[in-house]
Amino acid sequence: MSILICGASSSVGRDLCDLLDRENIRYDGTYFRCREPESESVAFCDRDNMFQVDFTNQEEVNAFFTANKSRWRVCVFLVAERNIETCQRNWDTSIRINVDTVDYMSALCAKEGIYFIHLSTDYVFDGTIQPSFPTSIVNPIQNYGMSKLLSELRVQRNYTQAITLASCLSSIGCSAPHYCIIRTPTLYTSRASSQLHTNPLMKLARHVMDLRQGACVGSVGACVGVDNREVQRPLYIPDLCVFIRVIAMVAIDSMTGVSSIQSSSGTNPPKFSGIYHFYNPDNCLTKYEITKTVAGYMGLSCFHVVGASERNERAHGADGVESRKLIPHDPQLFDTRFNIRNYFTHSFDETIPHVFSRFKHPKIGSSSSSNSKGASSYFLLFDLDGTLVHTSYAHYRSYLEVFRNRGLSFMSYSRWKTYICYKNVHTFLEEVAAHIAENDFIQTERILSEIRNEKLEAFKIYAPLYITPTKNAVNMLRWIEKHPDTINAVIVANCSQDTADIICSIVPELKMITNWCLRENDWTASTTTTTTTTTSTTTNPKKDIYQRAKSMYYNQEQYIIGFENTYVGYQSIAKITPIVYYYIDETDTSTNGSERIDAFIFDDYRCVYETMTRTPRYLV
Repeated sequence: MSILICGASSSVGRDLCDLLDRENIRYDGTYFRCREPESESVAFCDRDNMFQVDFTNQEEVNAFFTANKSRWRVCVFLVAERNIETCQRNWDTSIRINVDTVDYMSALCAKEGIYFIHLSTDYVFDGTIQPSFPTSIVNPIQNYGMSKLLSELRVQRNYTQAITLASCLSSIGCSAPHYCIIRTPTLYTSRASSQLHTNPLMKLARHVMDLRQGACVGSVGACVGVDNREVQRPLYIPDLCVFIRVIAMVAIDSMTGVSSIQSSSGTNPPKFSGIYHFYNPDNCLTKYEITKTVAGYMGLSCFHVVGASERNERAHGADGVESRKLIPHDPQLFDTRFNIRNYFTHSFDETIPHVFSRFKHPKIGSSSSSNSKGASSYFLLFDLDGTLVHTSYAHYRSYLEVFRNRGLSFMSYSRWKTYICYKNVHTFLEEVAAHIAENDFIQTERILSEIRNEKLEAFKIYAPLYITPTKNAVNMLRWIEKHPDTINAVIVANCSQDTADIICSIVPELKMITNWCLRENDWTASTTTTTTTTTSTTTNPKKDIYQRAKSMYYNQEQYIIGFENTYVGYQSIAKITPIVYYYIDETDTSTNGSERIDAFIFDDYRCVYETMTRTPRYLV
């Protein structure tokens, strides 16, 4: 007999699986899909005890449950839509995921006598009265809290009906099933695969990781107002998993008559049945205080971040004013049916290094940044186009001319910028060529070659007109050249040798970096300086060119730092290192996908320099 974890690929699910693995407790898990084909999720999902299940498809759920129900004594249900904004925008989605899935699965488990553990939220309260007990009056003020409250009622209804039926059949030995609903405050974890931007508390770090907003000493940027009113009581997910594990094992013990867990008095703990609150009794912070704590650990400026109560004096407006109306003021959870002090809970300050250490690096020039072997301590991976030099419009005008000369329509510049941020232009060219050649492979390759050659000729004309270095990139390159014993750098470019030569002729300072990794294998040295190059034959370098650059030039430096300006590029470089600086041009009004990444955001290399070094003010 084992435990079923529905939603094992979630943040809570992954940490719970880790705990059960460490304690050799048998379990099965489900996942909806592995997010990234090349990520660690693949290995996780490929385990023999993992099953792909879409819980919004009742036929699929029923087939899965019927085939495996004899394996389980306990079901831990973690499937949910937790994004408050998503729930607020789409009530139907909230009901379908947060209510209907719980309703159907709990009904199946109740009929089979399987103990059901369901994760709920403190958002079922409005937070106006503290503390909130399991028996306190509920009053959700947003769709998310309402949907979770409805899910609680469905579980209670299904198990009440099952208990009534069991009572009627008690003469033939039918036992009544039980359930446990666990309400928690906002959760967070330190798992490396967890994403800061998807967590309502951890994404507060973006206020200080966005270097455009005040990290530069003397910069003139708008202040950011962060809520300093609503109280947050964050709970570390590994602490919650221990509580879930205890409840699950107590339930199994009660069914088998074999005790694996005892209380401090030596007797079996009481069986958990009903609604319980699990929380950290000591964590109590506002979002502003959380932001300052993160900034302090990361060594980043938070001068530009002000508490929302001060926004009329310094800030240009509080952050998230509308969304804050959906947040309960302080739904302080409390439960007297068990002693919360019997369960170890980590303080928020204690867990900050576990969450953010992967993004932190010592200042270049500090004693802690020196490699014991005397080698360079930093390996810097620079994307070329759009990150070190502005090339977007030159490339666009070149392709536009090629397509017009061929009597073909081409995308607008605004669409072009969006396209190259999320996709690879070579994929677009291949599709166009294949369409013209009616999918004839030989003709497609011929047309592709002609388009690239024609584009190169046009690029020779437009490049001098439109290519410029990004802000203070030249000074950054000069600084790197002065520190060969500390920094090992490589430029990665999604272009041919000829294209790179044109760009270097316009911005000759690029030659200060002698390590280059390019797309095509026809690059021949044409610069007067000795430049070490390696090339990749792939037509989509965003998938593997950074890995190739690392394999060729990485010399066991202590820290790898990447620089990108597109979302597709970030996805690739983030597989190499979690420390990424993401460039957004100061004149660009779009986000360039920055809301979907965990990176330092910048629009001026001066800010990068001041963040990475101990030298204040300007590049020297």
